[in-house]
Amino acid sequence: MPGQVFCGSLSPASDVLNGKPEDFAEKVRRIDAATGRRIIISAGCDIPPATTVENMTAFHDAVTVLG
Repeated sequence: MPGQVFCGSLSPASDVLNGKPEDFAEKVRRIDAATGRRIIISAGCDIPPATTVENMTAFHDAVTVLG
């Protein structure tokens, strides 16, 4: 559908909680490319409380680079 935007593209457990900070940039780039830049990149539902600051910072930095 024209103009449709997708949301919730990272797994809260396997990507955000248990992922490695160095993997976020590539995951975010692949999601962005696969959706034709029509995405609100986020965790599928919520951010697990045990998520490290390093993972959240890497997630933020990866999304910020997309501009």
